[in-house]
Amino acid sequence: MFIGRLLLISPIYLAGQDLSYARAVVDTLSAPSMHGRAYVRDGDRLAARYISREFKRWGLELLGLDYYQPFRVNAMVYPSCMD
Repeated sequence: MFIGRLLLISPIYLAGQDLSYARAVVDTLSAPSMHGRAYVRDGDRLAARYISREFKRWGLELLGLDYYQPFRVNAMVYPSCMD
């Protein structure tokens, strides 16, 4: 009887941990220090490094030499908005 109760409680407990972790990741990626994850103040690189460290921490397989997948984005920069 005790084992059945333990199995019913265990998934709920694990889901709570995942939700806390997910909130922590979202909080980190949306923090002002990430500069909106924009390229203007290297927010994109800060976010990429954070995500790479998390992937490493979780033991995910590399995409070759690292966790990065380069790509190009055409964007306009308005210098007056960068200050």
